[in-house]
Amino acid sequence: MAGDPQRVFPDQAAWAAHLERLDIRGMEGSLAPARLATEGALWGAIKAHGLLPGTVIVSDDAGQFALGE
Repeated sequence: MAGDPQRVFPDQAAWAAHLERLDIRGMEGSLAPARLATEGALWGAIKAHGLLPGTVIVSDDAGQFALGE
């Protein structure tokens, strides 16, 4: 995905179509490829927009807050 020129998606349908074109499927389960790609894209967008600078997420790995997973 990093080498793909398309970086901006106007809505969820455009993002889903992009994943489909790249043959990235599956939203069920914490390690599903489309879910991981979507969460990665969200974290990338947060960073690219300069939001939450210096924020640290601390976890006890219990799972109930599964941020960024």
